[in-house]
Amino acid sequence: MERFPIPEGLLKGKSAVCISTMKGPTLYPLFWLNNAHKVLMRKALFNFVGIRKVKFFEFGSMESPRGKHKQKLDKIYRYFKSVR
Repeated sequence: MERFPIPEGLLKGKSAVCISTMKGPTLYPLFWLNNAHKVLMRKALFNFVGIRKVKFFEFGSMESPRGKHKQKLDKIYRYFKSVR
């Protein structure tokens, strides 16, 4: 008989930062996929290991030359600078 793992939550009290980049527009996952990737990551990964506080950064149009890459990297830099 196969047993299903019971989450132990060994990382309880920890936090995580998830940075997601995509070729398409930033709002694509929100409107067409109902944020399925965030829901799946929260339930199947972060909640399983006990992480409750997750900060998501989502950046679209990453292959576009007009993708504002510097502004996106600056946003992440400012976040981590404020976390210290």
